[in-house]
Amino acid sequence: MSEILARKLAIETTNKIKEYNKIYFDPPNKSLRSRYDNLLSCVTASSKLSKIDR
Repeated sequence: MSEILARKLAIETTNKIKEYNKIYFDPPNKSLRSRYDNLLSCVTASSKLSKIDR
């Protein structure tokens, strides 16, 4: 069960990082706040993933 959850979370994290890259690096007019929020969501997702590994 936890393996399925970890896999799902890994896919979710990858998608978040792709989304982050698109939002953070593409439009120069994006506000710093939304860039920060996006980065924070990527970090949160990856920390959830590392907790499952332990």
